[in-house]
Amino acid sequence: MAHRRNHERNTKAWITPGSLLFVCITSLFVSGTALSQDWPLGTFYYEITRSNDQIGIHKIVSKRQGEDVVVETEEWVDDTGYCRASKRRELWRHGTLTAFDSSTAGSCSIFVRMARPSVCPWDEFGDPITVSVVRKEKVLFKTVGSEKSQQISAEAVPTNFLNPAFRGSDHIVQVISPITGELKSMIISNKGVEHLSIGNTSEKTERYLVQDQDGHNRELWYDSRGVWIQMLLHGDAVTFAAASPAKMESELPSFVRRSDCLRKLPHHTK
Repeated sequence: MAHRRNHERNTKAWITPGSLLFVCITSLFVSGTALSQDWPLGTFYYEITRSNDQIGIHKIVSKRQGEDVVVETEEWVDDTGYCRASKRRELWRHGTLTAFDSSTAGSCSIFVRMARPSVCPWDEFGDPITVSVVRKEKVLFKTVGSEKSQQISAEAVPTNFLNPAFRGSDHIVQVISPITGELKSMIISNKGVEHLSIGNTSEKTERYLVQDQDGHNRELWYDSRGVWIQMLLHGDAVTFAAASPAKMESELPSFVRRSDCLRKLPHHTK
């Protein structure tokens, strides 16, 4: 599904990591209990493109199970010299994260490993990196692989832009990388209402600017239901755009089959 900005500013201007001064104002942190009361429920697919070429598929399924909201995410990415396949599961109760598990296998070329080591955390075999988070009473504990568990901020949430934590007024959210388990802070700035052209229609959306402490910048758009419908990663010309579930379901098997990189990953899905 093609999504276009309806103003003339070039949103794909290159912004290098570290080019922004990140000011962490801890008093702006919001409570995890208040963050995620109203998860959109359903199945959501996103087509990942770089400069209009498809490089991945991102799938989120959120559903109620008794008192809990269960959010399951799968992602397949095959970019130049880099690929990954990921499975994640979040468990929320009354708006509070109670558990999170993820497993992400990946592979990088020698060039990517040398030029951008931060995007290639896997060993040469591409074995999955596992992240586990569990809440015991009011405390969150994180375990990465076989490392010893460590206590983390009780307000930390996995990076999942369908989460209502990323909407609302300006604030800061502490996030857990679903790939490496790394903790970082994101500044969320509400930029107000904007109309997006989606196919042949114009949709009223709410736009946000998200900046992290490494200087990475994203723009996100949400529809009137609070559903995440698009994201642009500045500097990388990468876009996540909501797509038809039927279309993505039909394309997913062939996307994985034609990717030598994904097919060689240990425990790859589909």
